[in-house]
Amino acid sequence: MGRRNGIGHGCSRGATTNGCARRSKADAQRTLDLDLAGLLPSSTTVRAFVADSSPGKRAALIDSLIARPEFTAVWTMKWAEMLQI
Repeated sequence: MGRRNGIGHGCSRGATTNGCARRSKADAQRTLDLDLAGLLPSSTTVRAFVADSSPGKRAALIDSLIARPEFTAVWTMKWAEMLQI
């Protein structure tokens, strides 16, 4: 597995310590798509992500989601809500 950030590592460690199972790769991708682009991925996209065995697939997914126009729209609205614009 590639490098993990502290937040993800802490959550994973806490989940396994508390007896919770780790999320599937498909669930992780759905969460990223919803959080970053505000959309559910297609089943084809999920299957391709799960089948991909490259070590940098998560980083590549995040980069592709950040490059989408939906990312800007979702995060503009989130920041506007926080700042009460």
